[in-house]
Amino acid sequence: MTELALLRMGFCVLFVSVNNSPAAVAHLLAKVEASVFVVAPRYAELGQEALVALKQQDGGSALTLVPTAPESVYDSAARRDAFEAGIKWPYPLAQEDEVDLGAFIVHSSGSTSWPKPIEMTHRRALANYLTSFNLEGFTTLPLYHNFGHSCLWRAIVSVKALYVFPASTMPLTITNVFGLLSQPVCAGVRAVFAVPFIFKIMSEDDEGIALLRRYELCLYGGSVMPDEVGNRLVENGVKLVGHIGSTGALRILALQRDNVADLERLIFGRDGPADDLIPRLRDGQGVVLLPDERPARR
Repeated sequence: MTELALLRMGFCVLFVSVNNSPAAVAHLLAKVEASVFVVAPRYAELGQEALVALKQQDGGSALTLVPTAPESVYDSAARRDAFEAGIKWPYPLAQEDEVDLGAFIVHSSGSTSWPKPIEMTHRRALANYLTSFNLEGFTTLPLYHNFGHSCLWRAIVSVKALYVFPASTMPLTITNVFGLLSQPVCAGVRAVFAVPFIFKIMSEDDEGIALLRRYELCLYGGSVMPDEVGNRLVENGVKLVGHIGSTGALRILALQRDNVADLERLIFGRDGPADDLIPRLRDGQGVVLLPDERPARR
């Protein structure tokens, strides 16, 4: 809700991983010249420490720390009252003026140095979200991760329900994943989106494999799927697909393991090969070239 409100007001939103150190958070805030830092109550300490680190880094900062709005601001009663009062929120910019401005900013992992901010324009973001498998889904991915964030917006654009694991209120364990997917509200789920580690843990249990086998799509991204894990899942009938490209080039393609171990095929989008991608074979390796005019690169 915070992201939607800020976008509606015309702001470009930086998403910050809660796994960052206060110094790394301060570095990101300084790089994007942030003016306001919105922090959920459970991460208030991290926010305060990042503010201290930012002042130490640049000798002073005008950054304002703001808590996220309580649910009473946007719950069903608040929305009803706003509708009945006829409250209007005019767009600050016309679409043609905003299309190539920044919509949001994600960042690299920072595993080798400071995390680097990566800005996504509205044009790039929408080009990414239009590539969808068009399935009702369940995700364990955090929304500050561009893969997880893309899953959310693809669901919105394709008008499909997406059930998000409530990591802020319960630990991410296989028991909790099983419990949520077994709820009647998730009966329509046809796809599961997660990092390889989640699929690895589920592959170690017969009940986990049986659960994954129910879905039309098990999509992973963010890191490499270990061969032994992928093979075990595929050999047991799990429809496993790898999401290639996210933060830098956005979604390039999906890599699907066939129901024969290690036999893989490429799928570009839901309607077959994308005509704006140029496959090439170089030194025995498959590569994909992205034309400069591709919307996701602009």
